[in-house]
Amino acid sequence: MTFPFNTNSIEQVEIDPQNLYEGIIWYNSVEKVYKTWANNTIQIFLTDSAFADNVVKSLLENTKFTLTFTDSNSLIVKHNKNTNFFTYQIFDSTLNETVHASIEIIDSNEIRIDFADILSGHLFMSFQ
Repeated sequence: MTFPFNTNSIEQVEIDPQNLYEGIIWYNSVEKVYKTWANNTIQIFLTDSAFADNVVKSLLENTKFTLTFTDSNSLIVKHNKNTNFFTYQIFDSTLNETVHASIEIIDSNEIRIDFADILSGHLFMSFQ
């Protein structure tokens, strides 16, 4: 992997530094990644493809939710993601048709979905 910076002059640390400033770059030897502070957030340069695969898999597992339902006109979904920010798609049981529904956010871990008719299908949710 080629980086747009000289990796030999970057500090190697086991924990991220506390005094961060725009543009600082460091290597976290425990996480096996190069990091930088940009736009008031830590940005990561992945360096190990196996590690990158695990990071992506972990992120996807923590940000998605799927549910298959049968003969329902409403659902109470307890997703336990502690957020009200999500996108969703609902399909019929053949995955061919998008189903329209009304969504009520009960709290940051639970929503209610109401359908116009009784149906079976699949709910796909992604969380920020």
